[in-house]
Amino acid sequence: KIDKVPDDLGIEYIKYFKDKFDKIGNSETFIIFDISDQYIGGLLMTKGKKGLIKTTYVTTDRIHGYEIDKEIIDNLITEGNPIFDKEREWLLSETSILEGLKWSIDKIKKNGS
Repeated sequence: KIDKVPDDLGIEYIKYFKDKFDKIGNSETFIIFDISDQYIGGLLMTKGKKGLIKTTYVTTDRIHGYEIDKEIIDNLITEGNPIFDKEREWLLSETSILEGLKWSIDKIKKNGS
């Protein structure tokens, strides 16, 4: 049982998120963060007009948490073409997302010292 995610693992995940976010371009990108034996969940993100990012929390039971690691998740999504159940949707500014990621890393580093 993990009571707290190690700081370095938290920072690595935020860097993974930022890397995926930076590669959105004109296509939809899936960023995983909810991993279960029965399903996976994450954010589908698409760049929209005026610097807004359409962000939808989705899940699928066609891919299971025990099947994945960060090297193969993109292939599973592309090749498996899973049907996602859409839960919630937001329009977020690109600036607020990037500032939030930076804030999170700074907060982890500050609390970890």
